[in-house]
Amino acid sequence: MAVETIRTTGRAAAPLTNYPSPPISVGLLLIRVPLGFFLASKGISHIQGGLDQFVKDYIGTADKFMSHSLGNTYLNTLPWVEIAVGCLLAVGLLSRVMSLAMSVMLLSFVIAIPGKILHLPFDENLVFLGAAAGLIFTGGGEYSVDGMLFGRRRKVTVTEEYVTPLGT
Repeated sequence: MAVETIRTTGRAAAPLTNYPSPPISVGLLLIRVPLGFFLASKGISHIQGGLDQFVKDYIGTADKFMSHSLGNTYLNTLPWVEIAVGCLLAVGLLSRVMSLAMSVMLLSFVIAIPGKILHLPFDENLVFLGAAAGLIFTGGGEYSVDGMLFGRRRKVTVTEEYVTPLGT
């Protein structure tokens, strides 16, 4: 592990933070795992209810936004993509990319089928969309596959002594 030394300019050095801290990582875990299970279970329920029936139920809505053949292909692959994205998000592999994919899917659901679920004054997918969009910016945290594979690589130490720049 490489160690860097940084010279301060007479002002108090900013405290080093270890982002994400363990409590933040636990919070991200508690957001990421249910979101992933939600999306994966949604895909599984579409397949268990019969993929042909799912396509038949939503092809009319899909035809409003795309051609019939593209809508048919989209609806046949959507449950499988929901399962894959949900599982990868739950374990925390490529968390930001999977959160972006989930956000795009949820946004398309909100636009295509507004207010359909539970007859609430708002679409419940908006709540999940907000959480997924937040994960785009924060990532999966320390307790994820991303955290284990791509975690912080270097340690920075702040000192008051002057360090000569390289090449002088």
